[in-house]
Amino acid sequence: MKKFKKIFAVMLSLAMVLGMSLTTFAAEKAAANTADDKGTITVSGITKEDGISVQYYQIVEAKYDATTGKFTKYEVVDAYKNIIPSLTEVDGEITFTESQLGQIQAMVSGTTGATMSPVGDDYVANNVAVGSYLVVVKNAEEKIYSPVVVSVKYKSDNGSYVVDGSVDVAAVADGNAWIKVTNTPTIEKKVNGGAANTANIGDKLDFEISVPSIPYYGGAEPVFNVADTLKGLEYVPDSIRVQVKNGSSDWVDLDASLYTHTPADNTVNVDFVKTNSDGTKNYTLKDYQGQALRITYKAEVTNDALINQDPKTNNAVLNYTKDSTKEGSDDSDDSTTKTYTFDISGNLAPNLLQKIGVGDDANGLGGAEFTITNADGTAYTTNPALPGGKVISDPDGKLYIKGLAAGTYYIEETKAPDGYSINPNKYEIVIEANMNAAKDALESWSITINGKKTAEGETETTTAEFTVAQDMAVNDSHFAIPNTKLSGLPSTGGIGTTIFTIGGCAIMIIAAGLFFASRRKSAK
Repeated sequence: MKKFKKIFAVMLSLAMVLGMSLTTFAAEKAAANTADDKGTITVSGITKEDGISVQYYQIVEAKYDATTGKFTKYEVVDAYKNIIPSLTEVDGEITFTESQLGQIQAMVSGTTGATMSPVGDDYVANNVAVGSYLVVVKNAEEKIYSPVVVSVKYKSDNGSYVVDGSVDVAAVADGNAWIKVTNTPTIEKKVNGGAANTANIGDKLDFEISVPSIPYYGGAEPVFNVADTLKGLEYVPDSIRVQVKNGSSDWVDLDASLYTHTPADNTVNVDFVKTNSDGTKNYTLKDYQGQALRITYKAEVTNDALINQDPKTNNAVLNYTKDSTKEGSDDSDDSTTKTYTFDISGNLAPNLLQKIGVGDDANGLGGAEFTITNADGTAYTTNPALPGGKVISDPDGKLYIKGLAAGTYYIEETKAPDGYSINPNKYEIVIEANMNAAKDALESWSITINGKKTAEGETETTTAEFTVAQDMAVNDSHFAIPNTKLSGLPSTGGIGTTIFTIGGCAIMIIAAGLFFASRRKSAK
């Protein structure tokens, strides 16, 4: 009985081993070693959608001896020998470069190949002759697919692939491939590290445009460019950099000829498709499929800036095609940054900060000169015509200070109007701006002068996008900076000074009287 159990266990083990081998045997078919040998190609990783078509084109074929009919070698199909002049073999596998695949895809973009059928999650073609095939996904809307090569191959009896007739053929191996896919590209633009900020006129801002993944285009009609329009800003010449990055590697600079700045519409353009002299198009990012793209540059805030709740909205648009094998499948994505500046008086409140006289002369005084500085004491120039941080009151005494970022400033009178004294006080101006991080926009702001909140406002936050100038409150009609007439200067010093003056005069009068009395007595 024990001997029987041992024999049964051995037989069971053999059955299990043979059962595990069935899958391998099923994936390979005995080869007749002739042109009658066929196989199956399967491609995975394609998202099914209406209108999509998966087509394949033979680029390498098996050649057979005219007399014996036996396999002799692999050879490039005649139509593509100018692209692939000779086959490259690596460890028994025939390999192709991305450039070769792209050129072949461009050649077949206007033609119809053999169609693969959807089977479960894959696309399959049966009864395919031995050779290599370029598989192209057409009419996809949701994703961008790279071309992929899949092969039906001969194998030897030891399991290695056969590349020429010098090795005996034992089996035909079906081909399987997972196609590389890129979601339709997206763009994100930032200013100084965020989507919204406040800035002074004259500030140089750092802009960054990023595309997380570069698509692969091998067709004859690629479209991939960025158009970034600047408003209230002036591009800083030679500040742009275009870079790519693969995973955790370092950023790599691309050629400067890719980008231009057009002063007429103040647009920074970066185009990755160049039209050659013969009309063909060259996609300069074909070697960077799947890598990240970054565009950086600087721009200066100009006097053309909008004020307070009206941001300088700068929009970057990414134009791309979903299917480079045909025209008309173009799409786009965009990303916006907002830069806010603030003013004192101006269009916010006409008399928010005003220079006036005192007493019976409490009217606006023009011609008073002030200097405005940042918190660190650096003079801030609000008007290029008045450098050194100077601002001058207009005939009504208004002090219009334009283009301030959120922060703390100090204003001090440095020259009084004719006939008036200088006000010796230094006034603190605090501008607060509260950003809504979820909407990347200004939510509320306030202006406080010497501890007195003189103006505040908020934007509408119930809609998807902020609207401007919804509510604005002026808490005081103006903050007045008084001046005194020179003719009306008050006396200086206290009552003690007056007593000493009177006493001194009395002593002088008494001394003079005694002097003259003494002379009369002497004369007698």
